[in-house]
Amino acid sequence: MGIITVKIEPWDTVMFRDGTLLDKKTSNYVESRFFPYPSVFYGAICTSLMENGYLNEVHKTLIERNTTILEDVLKENLKIRQIYLEMENEIYLPAPRDLMVNEDGDIRDSNFQKGLLYTNPQLQEKVKPASGKYISLYEFMTCYDISEKEEIYLKNQQEFAGEYQKTGIELEDNKKIAKKEHLYFTTMRDYTYKNTCFLIEAEMHDEISKGFRANILLGGEARMARLELFLGSLDEYHKDVREYNKKKSSSENLKLIFTTPFIMKNEKSLESVLKEKGISVLSKIIGKPETAGGWDMAKNKPKELKKVIPEGSLYLLKSSQFKSNTNEQNKKLLSEILSDVIVQKHRGFGSFILGNEEAVYD
Repeated sequence: MGIITVKIEPWDTVMFRDGTLLDKKTSNYVESRFFPYPSVFYGAICTSLMENGYLNEVHKTLIERNTTILEDVLKENLKIRQIYLEMENEIYLPAPRDLMVNEDGDIRDSNFQKGLLYTNPQLQEKVKPASGKYISLYEFMTCYDISEKEEIYLKNQQEFAGEYQKTGIELEDNKKIAKKEHLYFTTMRDYTYKNTCFLIEAEMHDEISKGFRANILLGGEARMARLELFLGSLDEYHKDVREYNKKKSSSENLKLIFTTPFIMKNEKSLESVLKEKGISVLSKIIGKPETAGGWDMAKNKPKELKKVIPEGSLYLLKSSQFKSNTNEQNKKLLSEILSDVIVQKHRGFGSFILGNEEAVYD
């Protein structure tokens, strides 16, 4: 498979739905995510590649196998490896949930002891996990990884995108009046005033000879965005990703930090699968699960509701396999394991980054 990097830049205000069903009634609020589910980008990239003459094997394979199950064929042809935010040439990711902040958003010291996360007992203030905030990849390497967490400046979602409330209605057929109780409200995001964009690294089956640009439709209301595809991995375009990938672990301990949400398969837990591969789970911090469903267009009925583990959730792992490996090597090892337990891993669910408090730089 070849490696590509895709930059998606919204040109208009957008709304990224969560997975809950919309029941149009008076005062109904439609939840809108700041960071969309990765399947949003997967669909946009697939469509753009097909429009530019790629992923031809998908249609050919469907015919050869005499099947209409597109999902199995797609994951053989396109896999998302990582998704980041970018603003002003700086890369950002969701803050790990072992970062604790006070009511003003200032980070307070915390560390793992005997599998539990402890904060300074002398603190005379309430603290909570830094969910909904973002850390730059540079500070992740230079502060978070070497336990200088209080030096980190976390950004709020409002620093990446503006937002405003929108009211929607549904009209009666052939009439210019609103249907009774069919009123809803939602939050629209404006990423344009900060020039915020999304960076996606992916593997694809086809060999591409050159990059391209394309206009795409993005989000719940199909708003305009620009997609730009580059050849090669993300570390060829950004020095911080390069530094992160070649960083070595001097310890057997690693933090597995999820940068996108994920759904676990029912058969086995992540802990049991890791144990089978010689990797112990010392501790974990899991955010409050979201509920996702949506509408099955093929079957014309609601999808089964699933529990989605939010981004920023982390597992503290231990294995002799990690020591002296680079982040890139350890990510490859863990990616193969996670593919067996995470639903739609190829669409970008369960993307992750590795944290290490005893890192070594070449």
